[in-house]
Amino acid sequence: MSDRANRIELIAKIGNSSNIVIAGHEFPDGDSIGSCLALALALNKMGKKVWVLLGDRGDKYDIIPGQQFIYEGDISLLEPDLFICVDCASEERLGEASDLFRKSSQTICIDHHETGGDDPFADISYISTKASATCELIFHVLNEMGLINKDVASAIYAGIVYDTGGFLHKSTTPECLNVTAELLKQNIPFSDIYNSILKERSLRSAKMLALALSRLKLDDGIAYSYVTYDDLVKEGADMPDLDQISNELSLTTGATVSIFVYEKKSGISKASFRSKNIDVREIAKSFGGGGHKGAAGSDISAPAQEALPLAINKVCEALK
Repeated sequence: MSDRANRIELIAKIGNSSNIVIAGHEFPDGDSIGSCLALALALNKMGKKVWVLLGDRGDKYDIIPGQQFIYEGDISLLEPDLFICVDCASEERLGEASDLFRKSSQTICIDHHETGGDDPFADISYISTKASATCELIFHVLNEMGLINKDVASAIYAGIVYDTGGFLHKSTTPECLNVTAELLKQNIPFSDIYNSILKERSLRSAKMLALALSRLKLDDGIAYSYVTYDDLVKEGADMPDLDQISNELSLTTGATVSIFVYEKKSGISKASFRSKNIDVREIAKSFGGGGHKGAAGSDISAPAQEALPLAINKVCEALK
């Protein structure tokens, strides 16, 4: 089925629904948050009842319009007639919202991850790995519905800016820039959004970056570092405070691949891989994760200092 046919099908499904839950992946990033809030703003404009489910996120994302739709109550009390998941390659990645997704009678997935197309898990899937961000796909849906306004455009722009690294990643395409040009026509505060999401950081975030950089090593083209759960507790930090560290490590001169491992909770770590030269998605898949060719990640059932050597070994195998 063509992208346009998929959009038409999901637009019809949205039109026939009244109570809609929208959710992104756990530990949401700018693209996930922007996608959720852009949809919420637009569908509310249509007269739909909308709830957005998002996990812990950094304060820097408060600049994205639509925060009023974020639901902080008991998820089990919600009874949607449609569940839309965005920027999420599997129902397991929905975290606490996964049970509600499975119980929902109608489901839609909008995503741009390579792993999203391997085994579609929603009733309707609009997945394009060519898109720079899920927000790019959200634009095409909402533009076709005539629902793009300043706030919606701002939310979409936030997601595209985040996932393209400020239009620096290889995922930046002519189509991505064409969409961005359309968004700017809405007179959005693009500079404020850009700076909040990519340039500014909290004191906690700065301290965690400094710690990760103090442990940074470069061996045989692999730049790597780690943060333990005890480090997070000591600084009163959380997952959102680690945002962008992976990208910072990837900027190390001489690095073919970067690895950042951090402990999400005691004994459970997340390994984030970045590369411009090899397919790190395949490395992440070997641990049960996924992502993009140049940016991927996976959980590893081990403390950070034990998970890091495991990740390094997998990268070394891929570089042979």
